[in-house]
Amino acid sequence: PEDTGCKTQFATSCLALGDIEKWKTFFDEYNCNSLRNFQTQFQKLEKLMSEVKSKESSKKYPEALFALNECLKLSPNSAKLICWKVKLCCLTKDFSDAEIALKKLESHNQKLEPGEESMMRGIYFYYKGKPEDAYNHFSNAQRETKEAEVWLKKTRQMKIGRAHVLNSSHTVISYAVFCLKK
Repeated sequence: PEDTGCKTQFATSCLALGDIEKWKTFFDEYNCNSLRNFQTQFQKLEKLMSEVKSKESSKKYPEALFALNECLKLSPNSAKLICWKVKLCCLTKDFSDAEIALKKLESHNQKLEPGEESMMRGIYFYYKGKPEDAYNHFSNAQRETKEAEVWLKKTRQMKIGRAHVLNSSHTVISYAVFCLKK
């Protein structure tokens, strides 16, 4: 499109949604002075996202969450970033913010990568100590993402650990009842 207003509107939408790939294609084709400010903002977003990945991989979750919140200031409607926020909130045990992010995710009508929302919900339930719900979501996500398999294994271990504790408790209780009957 030749219309600067149309270009600006498209760039604004790409930024709000955090759609870097679509922006790059658009910018390469319509590179003009009116889009320079957007190019700077997208470069900042890319740099912040790289920082989030780096902090997350080095298990500096609070720092990763801080950088992600900076990303969301640039791209407040990005379902991908909101999903990522759910995960990081869970990793920092900030469940109230995770719940707010999940509600925001529900209100968006954006398409996510297949299995992405189930993955985030599984992580949420895993850290909330609800292995059955986590397992169900990870099972759904497993069809679409390899990361789900890692979480499924963790959830199975959590379920096995709980069953072992329950069985151990049952033995102790049975023995106590036996002693009381004497």
